[in-house]
Amino acid sequence: MSTTAVIIIAILIIVVLVFGFGIGKTGKATETKETDGAIYGPVEPGYRDYSDCKYAGVNDGWDVTRKSEVTYKSIISGTAERAVDVCMSSESVKEYHCVKINDGVFLQSKNVACPTGQKCYDGVCLK
Repeated sequence: MSTTAVIIIAILIIVVLVFGFGIGKTGKATETKETDGAIYGPVEPGYRDYSDCKYAGVNDGWDVTRKSEVTYKSIISGTAERAVDVCMSSESVKEYHCVKINDGVFLQSKNVACPTGQKCYDGVCLK
C-alpha cells in the first residue's frame, strides 16, 4: 500500500472518530418517529461520496427494529463496499439507508437512540 493511501485512510479514520460516533449535541435537529419512539440524529455529512447504493435484502427504511445491509460504491476509493446496521452502544444503532437524490442513489447513515426501554443487539433495537 502506498504512503498516500495510508495517509488518506488515516485521515478518514480520524474524521470518523471525531465526527462519526454518537448522537451527541451537534446543534442539528433530531427527529422522533411517532411509530417507534426512537430518536434519529441528522444524516451524516459526506453521503454523496457513496453512490450506487442497493439493498442486499429488504428496504427497511430507517427502521431500528430490523437489521439491513446495503452495498455501495465508494467514490473516494473506487471500490464496492457494504454496510450493515450496527450497534454504536448498548442504547444506539447506526442505521444505513439508500436514498435517491436527483443524480443517483446514495448511502446515508444516521445514529439512532433506541426507544425507551430497548437495547441494541446485533444492529437492532429490542425490548
